[in-house]
Amino acid sequence: MPLPHTAQHHLDHSEGYLELGMLEDARNELDKIAPEHQSDRDVRHVRLIIATEAKDWPEAVRVASLLTEAYPDDPDWIVDLAYATRRAESLEAAHVILSDAVKRFPKSGMILFNLGCYEAQLGNVEAAKECVKRAIEINGMFRKMALEDEDLEGIRGDIFGLAQSGTCRP
Repeated sequence: MPLPHTAQHHLDHSEGYLELGMLEDARNELDKIAPEHQSDRDVRHVRLIIATEAKDWPEAVRVASLLTEAYPDDPDWIVDLAYATRRAESLEAAHVILSDAVKRFPKSGMILFNLGCYEAQLGNVEAAKECVKRAIEINGMFRKMALEDEDLEGIRGDIFGLAQSGTCRP
């Protein structure tokens, strides 16, 4: 259901402030939206972006958790939750989130790629290579990302032509 005009107005202004890097103003605009519309997907999404940009990781975890619960069939929110959890809590906690998620979404290249990054950071080289390889097979855009992502720096030379093994198999 679309937001009422006034709520949409505040959401639009919040997005404008966000584009200008005015995070506090963006947050203030969202806070003007009536409580009954705070759970709207787009409102929560902008709130998540603001928290991420502000590096307010506990808030990002809170909002990403709400989005994951409200939209359990959307793997993107799980990736956002893992990203925020990595920074708010630990790499290990984020790894658990994505290890569970890959079982539910075995064809999500984004989950596989991020899990591969976490595996690499945890020293699980073979699992990291397998996850990244599978992500690239799903969507070739991950090849470029694999060559640039800092988390994969230690295994960059081994990323292509990888053997099939590891924990990324559901």
